[in-house]
Amino acid sequence: MFDVFKKWLAQVENESGQKLKCLKSDNGGEYYDGRFEELCASRGIRNVKTVPKNPHQNGVAECMNRTILERARSMQIHAGLPKHF
Repeated sequence: MFDVFKKWLAQVENESGQKLKCLKSDNGGEYYDGRFEELCASRGIRNVKTVPKNPHQNGVAECMNRTILERARSMQIHAGLPKHF
């Protein structure tokens, strides 16, 4: 997970020309690795953790997840794929 995050971070910063300032996670454990903390501290990235299992604190991400799932279901229905997909 950490190596994937580093690659994503480099790509986003290169494409946007801006630095990441804040990493907000749902405290689910993916970003508990000490390497994340060390990387964030060395690059000046604030590492904000919300209350676990509480989607209300991360409304934008939850809304986007719902939108993506709705679009995927719509494409599935229009393609005529069985429901088990």
